[in-house]
Amino acid sequence: MIVLRSFVHLSAGLLALPFLVVLRFRTMGALLKSLFSGLTDISLSEPEHRARIAFDTVKATPAMERRAATEDKCRALVSARNWTELSDHLIQWDQSRAACNAGIPLAQIGRQAVLFDLADAVVEGHDCHPDPIAIFSDEVVQRMETLSAMHPEKYPLLALAAEMRCYQGWSSRGADYAEYVSDNGWFGMGQHFAKAAWLLEKYDVVEMNAPLLAAARHRLLGFMPDADKHVGRFYEEWSALDPKDQEPHEKHAIMMLPRWFGTQETLEIEAQKAAVRTTTAAGDAAYFTMYRRVFDAWDPSVLNMDTKVLKRGAHDLITLRGDDPAFVAQLVQDIRWWTGIGSGDSYTRDGRKLWSDITTDIEEMRQELVLSRLTAICPDAWEDGPEGALDMLSECVQADIRAGATFQLGKSGLEIFPQDEPLSSGSA
Repeated sequence: MIVLRSFVHLSAGLLALPFLVVLRFRTMGALLKSLFSGLTDISLSEPEHRARIAFDTVKATPAMERRAATEDKCRALVSARNWTELSDHLIQWDQSRAACNAGIPLAQIGRQAVLFDLADAVVEGHDCHPDPIAIFSDEVVQRMETLSAMHPEKYPLLALAAEMRCYQGWSSRGADYAEYVSDNGWFGMGQHFAKAAWLLEKYDVVEMNAPLLAAARHRLLGFMPDADKHVGRFYEEWSALDPKDQEPHEKHAIMMLPRWFGTQETLEIEAQKAAVRTTTAAGDAAYFTMYRRVFDAWDPSVLNMDTKVLKRGAHDLITLRGDDPAFVAQLVQDIRWWTGIGSGDSYTRDGRKLWSDITTDIEEMRQELVLSRLTAICPDAWEDGPEGALDMLSECVQADIRAGATFQLGKSGLEIFPQDEPLSSGSA
């Protein structure tokens, strides 16, 4: 009887499958388009068309090299247990606001390198903590707390100890949604966060002029009494310390989601305010940064967004990142993910109508960024290497490819040469 029942269920499922698939894609035409779109496209990655495009290949950008050098320096000092020199470097970078060629603060790069190097393991994040979570033993954290007490003038040591305690708190909590976290999980999280808060009480982040301390303090919002009363101030003070740094906006965006302290409306208000506060340093980059994190998670809190400001912010962020081709590559690949199949499934009927317009604007923005802001191909930055880059470029210029045009990727983006115009020299 069990076998028969299973067979009946299987048969019913197979009979219903075509109807469910058509329902999922709304019409059979949409289904066929999804299945076969791109099969007739011509790609410049194909051997017979590869010679039609000239481009420069960069193995590593100056920003990547500076980041790697900073990480190597910090890891070497950790290995040598040279905590005072490590702290001195972090202080110098933090106080001077030194950054790599892509505008990412060196103190931020060094901080993460040290934390991940000292961790027993680093695991993937989850909905409540999207970033990776470092796992620390009590022995390692207590050693860092002791070091910070022995060298109170070396504030990065204290900031590192506080962040370690916050990571321990998240490890105690676990990855479940709040209603499924055990009493022991909440208790452990509370204990670790209380220790982090006690450590950070010793310094005023504004008086110390220390973004590293502000970043560590912002972590306390994950579990602290009356966090909703502090979320705005912690973010604004951190952002004001370094208006070019995008990390405060990224972390504040998470806090403005409905599952934390915000709503769709407050997210939009905060994004607009962030752009206004930092416009001199970064244009509308902060607006884009706040929504980028929300889009990455397919969170439905994007329907009040202004796509015109989002587009300006994308260009401003690329400019802030020094037109780094590795950054542009990662960005346009992320943007493609934002509008993938299933991205609007959680919306209401009215929400889907808004989402349809937004996806159209986002796809137009992605293609514009590909054509105008990509200046070279960094193979390691593309999921499918140079072929992935050429495939994405080809999507945007199908009509020109079919018309026999040739192409050159350079400082002005992708230049198109009609069939009767010669292609200038370049490297491919």
